[in-house]
Amino acid sequence: MAVTAIMCAPLETFAQDGPDISSHIFQCERGVLLPVTFITPPDGAGLAVMQVDGKQVAMRALPTASGVRYVSLDEQDSYRLHTKGDEGFVTHMAADHTAEEEPVLRGCAITRP
Repeated sequence: MAVTAIMCAPLETFAQDGPDISSHIFQCERGVLLPVTFITPPDGAGLAVMQVDGKQVAMRALPTASGVRYVSLDEQDSYRLHTKGDEGFVTHMAADHTAEEEPVLRGCAITRP
């Protein structure tokens, strides 16, 4: 009986408990398009997936003083997406303890249809 009640519940009941998912396309320098999907679960631990350099990169959000910094889950190929409002830029850090962030894409802004 309980299973039937759950199956018949309105979809809105479940939608409120799920993550907020939004997809955007940033246009960066040289006209490069950067597709990014942001996933914000109810607990606030944000994630993002971006398509860059022919790769799909999964990232986790880390707090910053201003904006949000998303860092690749793969520490061996560490891309970073820095966002503030509708703008951002992408960097990469090699898997070397002496490495520094190198710019990949600059001047990115969300495109509007």
